[in-house]
Amino acid sequence: MKKHLVIPIIASLSLIAVSTSMAVLSNNQIKARTRAQTYSIIMNANKNQLASDSAYFHYGTSTVATELGNEIGFSFTNAAGVGAVKLQNDSKGYGGTLYNTTQITGMESISMTFSGSDSISCGFTFGGSADTLEFQQSFNVSSSTPLVFDFNGKKPNYFYFLNYSSVDLLVESIEITFSCNDAYPYLTLTSEDTSKGTVSGGNAKFLAGSEVTVYANPKSGYKFSAWYAGDQLVSTSQNYTFVMPNYAYTLQARFITELEWKQERGIAPTVDVQNKKAVYGLYPQTRVKDNTLLSALSSLSNSAKDSNNGYFLYQNEYYTNVIATPDTSYGSSPYFKTGGTPEANTEYWFQCEPISWTLLKTEGNLYTLVSDEVLEVCPFYLSEDNRTISGQTIKPNNYQYSEARAFLNGLNGSSYGVTNYTSDNFMKRAFGLDSTYLQQIEVDNSPDTTGSSSNDNTCDNTMDKVYLGSCYDHSYYNAFHNSGIQPTDYSAARGAFMSTYSGGRYNTRYWLRSPESGTSNTKKVIAVDYNASNTSLNVTNAHACLRPMITISL
Repeated sequence: MKKHLVIPIIASLSLIAVSTSMAVLSNNQIKARTRAQTYSIIMNANKNQLASDSAYFHYGTSTVATELGNEIGFSFTNAAGVGAVKLQNDSKGYGGTLYNTTQITGMESISMTFSGSDSISCGFTFGGSADTLEFQQSFNVSSSTPLVFDFNGKKPNYFYFLNYSSVDLLVESIEITFSCNDAYPYLTLTSEDTSKGTVSGGNAKFLAGSEVTVYANPKSGYKFSAWYAGDQLVSTSQNYTFVMPNYAYTLQARFITELEWKQERGIAPTVDVQNKKAVYGLYPQTRVKDNTLLSALSSLSNSAKDSNNGYFLYQNEYYTNVIATPDTSYGSSPYFKTGGTPEANTEYWFQCEPISWTLLKTEGNLYTLVSDEVLEVCPFYLSEDNRTISGQTIKPNNYQYSEARAFLNGLNGSSYGVTNYTSDNFMKRAFGLDSTYLQQIEVDNSPDTTGSSSNDNTCDNTMDKVYLGSCYDHSYYNAFHNSGIQPTDYSAARGAFMSTYSGGRYNTRYWLRSPESGTSNTKKVIAVDYNASNTSLNVTNAHACLRPMITISL
């Protein structure tokens, strides 16, 4: 006796095209064609197998996600999963079933092939809705008799297939063909505040699946901030291109003042005195992993570089690339914070993000800050030899004439054995868009700052806008006392040391400006180790990092 189950209506969505993903399934291949053409859903042992366990009377569900975001649901009662689906026998009074729970608009045909020589009794039902039947038929199937239904020229939305024989039915493959009309949902565009900016390119119907570009138009004194769908930020591109979904969609443009825009991007500083935090400057930190974005960035020419900071500007965001030179001197590979291992001689792209700082000291409108991250990799000096400058012997661990100081401040050190950093340096990269908040201060390099009152390796005080912390800073300010710092993705690719010790695994080392004391230690500089304690490093160490300090005025 044939049995029929009432199929519940779970959703009613017009299928426009089907994508290449399927929940709990794999390798779904749906060919999207032109308007009013035929689409197909294919299921077999290699594509979208519908079952995987061997329990009898197992209820299962799967969904086919379309390119436009809607999903087609299938439900089944099966035995072991082979082929497309193995529908259990009727020995317990419940035969195996297969049916769609989401409407498939305009089904034209369904075909199934089977395995086995037995002739098996089945039932097939289709209709315009889940519980209104237009056609029912009982028949026998076997490997020699593929089942093909063309629905008598009708285009139903649901089908229901039932095995009510005494043996399991292995369905080797299934193909469902259907056609449908194109959808034209409405795109609503709004501005959060029309006194700050307007929008264009929307408030009309668009073909679902087509590319749409919307435009945000800030008024004088304001900048575009971002596009939002409800409370979700979807893009920071002022001219935003996306694929229209198959449902009504609303986007809102938000505009801010020029100062707020600068603060969002770290161009202008923000200081939170209560929480002792600040944000100012831009520096490459996080690795770009999105393949679509990587492809776009890789195609950029040097003309896309902003001459103010040397970064590539793409869709209102800054990026830079490096060829990785990871530190493998300790017999192990470093890791990215975002996962994976930097490979030598491989190009990586990094997003240039606002720099986060900890507030160490406030004096009126002056704020002394130390970066929360180690941002760059640089030797303290390139040689272990003494130099003679203006008749004075300069030791390798002299901060005034160091490679690190020249790089941080953009100095030309060519006259004292250091690189000329006037055109490319930390200050330009980090603050090239607006450095007016940086204050040049007198940096105390006296012996007292080194932890030794009789240190004869110290240098004169320097006038700097960017500088390294001292032993005094490290011991006095609580901000320096932490459990260690892991290098940014960018620093890891640039060769930052990364600890393998369990007490500070993956942490790095960063320079202080304080030299070691004593005539036998002129090649040594004090650094903060992976476990946040002080250590001594040779000046030529190429894998120690820079954790800059600055003083700003607001």
